[in-house]
Amino acid sequence: MTRLKIGIIGCGAIAQIQYLPLLQELRDDIETWGLCDLSRGVMDLLGEEYGVPPQRRFTDYRELVAGEVDA
Repeated sequence: MTRLKIGIIGCGAIAQIQYLPLLQELRDDIETWGLCDLSRGVMDLLGEEYGVPPQRRFTDYRELVAGEVDA
């Protein structure tokens, strides 16, 4: 089965407390494909923590949605 590729736009408190930990629990079915945030530092910390490669970390949401993301 192919995992659903999810992109997160905004890496603030809600993403850090709710979305990213939940997606990590569902990693058999869902991949956190990409991250987008204006703060490169926060995004890079979360990218490292959740295994999102540097080439899939964006500061412009249009770049994220133009990628291979499903939702």
